[in-house]
Amino acid sequence: MSSPYTMIGSDGREYSGSLEELRDWAREGRLGPATLVWNEADERWIPASARHELVWDLPRPEPTGQGSCPDWWPGSPTGW
Repeated sequence: MSSPYTMIGSDGREYSGSLEELRDWAREGRLGPATLVWNEADERWIPASARHELVWDLPRPEPTGQGSCPDWWPGSPTGW
């Protein structure tokens, strides 16, 4: 019996597992939002962040404490 999910790891190799295994891999940092994941139900590769069953398990970006405005924008730390 094959696993329902396959992901492409950072080493370029394919790793197969269940949804619970993929969730564990996300918590361990082995699976991120841009990781391509294939599912036997829909038979296509899409980023983990586009899979509704994985989106809440993915790492969140760390807040920077700074706004995301360009340096030249008024009020930015290095702005005019």
